[in-house]
Amino acid sequence: MSAGDIAGLVVAIAGAIFLLSLTYPVLKLAKILGAIEDDVVKGKLVPILGEAQTSVAHVNVNLENAEALTTNARDISTNAKALSGVFAATLGSPMVKVAAFSYGVRRAATKRDKADLEREVRETRRARKRAAR
Repeated sequence: MSAGDIAGLVVAIAGAIFLLSLTYPVLKLAKILGAIEDDVVKGKLVPILGEAQTSVAHVNVNLENAEALTTNARDISTNAKALSGVFAATLGSPMVKVAAFSYGVRRAATKRDKADLEREVRETRRARKRAAR
């Protein structure tokens, strides 16, 4: 046997092993195709496709409802933004003025109370000094 004969024999064996390894997937594919053919012939596939079509129709209806909800949510947020802008424009400045006025009144009242307390303390000290003499 020459080197060419040995190489040919190796290639032939490798080819046979390759073909044998492909037989199992081909047999499985044939079995699957046979099952599909049986389902088509017996009419099982048509009801399944009808159910799938009904399911897709229900999903489409739900998607339309979800789209309506998101549209309404967007409109609500837009209206809330506009309302807050109107509130800030109409009541913002007067509310700031009222808050500043009330702060001024509180501060003045606190200063007055503090001044009254200091005056009472001074008068009490003077009275003690006079009584001590």
